[in-house]
Amino acid sequence: MLLRRYISAPLLAVTLLVVMTSLVLAADVTLTIQISESPLERAQFEAVKEAFEAKHPHIRLEPEVSGGGSDWIDRTFVQLVAGTAPDIMRTWGPFHVVWAQNGLLLDLAPYVARDLTSDEIADFFPPTWLSGELHFGERAGMRFGMPRYVNVGTLWFNKDHFDNSGLLYPTTLYNGGDWNWQTFTESARKLLLHNGDEVTRWGADEVFSNMRWATYVWAAGGDITNWPNRPLQLTLNSPEVVQGLEFAQRLRAEHQVMPAEPGNASGFVHQKTSMLLSDANGILGTHRNAIQGSFNWDIAPLPIGPSGKGPSWTASDLWSVSASTAHPEEAWTVVKFLSSREGMALWTGASGQGPARRSLLEHYSSVVPDFISAWVFFEAAGNANLMATQYLPNANEIQAVLRDAVLAIYRSEKSVQQALSEVTPVVETLIADLIAQ
Repeated sequence: MLLRRYISAPLLAVTLLVVMTSLVLAADVTLTIQISESPLERAQFEAVKEAFEAKHPHIRLEPEVSGGGSDWIDRTFVQLVAGTAPDIMRTWGPFHVVWAQNGLLLDLAPYVARDLTSDEIADFFPPTWLSGELHFGERAGMRFGMPRYVNVGTLWFNKDHFDNSGLLYPTTLYNGGDWNWQTFTESARKLLLHNGDEVTRWGADEVFSNMRWATYVWAAGGDITNWPNRPLQLTLNSPEVVQGLEFAQRLRAEHQVMPAEPGNASGFVHQKTSMLLSDANGILGTHRNAIQGSFNWDIAPLPIGPSGKGPSWTASDLWSVSASTAHPEEAWTVVKFLSSREGMALWTGASGQGPARRSLLEHYSSVVPDFISAWVFFEAAGNANLMATQYLPNANEIQAVLRDAVLAIYRSEKSVQQALSEVTPVVETLIADLIAQ
């Protein structure tokens, strides 16, 4: 009654309009997404921005270019500590584990529990989904990221070399149940070429990065640790680990089909290597920018080891949200879209990065060249193991120590048992706090 007595109808209408307009304006939010200087990544962002803003017109997306350079991780860490980081960031292991442990990334677990069904979660490849969760420390259990894409190990092979050597393709052998350590070694020996004492073409090589060498260990039935079991134990001296690394050493020292110093994709591109243990993410770029139809090639699963499996490696490539974002609900809405089927297809389509969802096989098949066996990527992603550097704190130190030990094994500077016995106490010291948890 008092309101009607002292405020006229026109004035009341204007007042309500002002209030409603203020609420609408308050609902308009601008969020920043960190991207690199790459024109390709800018195109990915623009595609996502258009589709997202059409669905959520009250949320505007703006890019924050990281500036490139090897120091951008350190600079982003400083921004996170200062509370000035982009709202949404592309992150990967191992540095995002450190950020999450320090409370610098938003815990997405409550949003996931509220918004995602069990079927939606099951569409993600399990190791990739697991990699977005913190497994140690006082914040264990928090979800610090959502899958962005998935990279896995695959075997690249030169089909022309196989044809000229009268060999069956690894994909054919795999589908017949005959692609294993023995047939891999036999193929590599027949593909090897010499000019006198000089090797002019290696049967095989590998891209030596992170802890990808663990595929030998997994194929033998071993692992670096017993994770995700608790309490955490280091298992470097198990017979399976020794067996896997002894096979890797024999390929170089006894069979001499691989160089003692692991190389990179260049040897494969220039047809100096017939098979390359590489990854899936480089397929499209290598085809477009390097090989360009100069020879016929394809990808295959990694060879099966004594365990009856040939697990690939996978890493942790995620979307994360700054813990200091002023708009956590809206930031989650963006990340939820980016990790959805639609958003993930848009982001990975231009780059050829592997989608982290099982249901995007048809999409991935349309992105990679027609001659690539896209099913290999999904076979690998479904049977991959997460590298230890993606879930262990102190990962950089652990990786460096193990890298030197494995290279000594490859070069036959040390026996497998000697190298592992020397490095085990060092790694145990680095993870002593985790073992005690």
